[in-house]
Amino acid sequence: MRIQAFRKSATLPSPTPAEVPNSRGSLPGGRPRLPEWLRVNLPAGNAQTTFNSTLDIVEDNRLHTVCEEARCPNIHDCWARGT
Repeated sequence: MRIQAFRKSATLPSPTPAEVPNSRGSLPGGRPRLPEWLRVNLPAGNAQTTFNSTLDIVEDNRLHTVCEEARCPNIHDCWARGT
């Protein structure tokens, strides 16, 4: 009996609709899921080409980078500049 009582008390409540982000990445009420300063624009065009060539160099030479190991959120920005 004590286990069943514990299980009932230990269950987490379901999130309310106001707490669940929608498919567009914003919360109901129009509030964005992430602040603007935290959003990252992925490279496109020439920047994407440079990113891909940098990635190819790293993979072809079997290099291990701090960026990859630390899962740096700015890797796209740096590698799109060829650095």
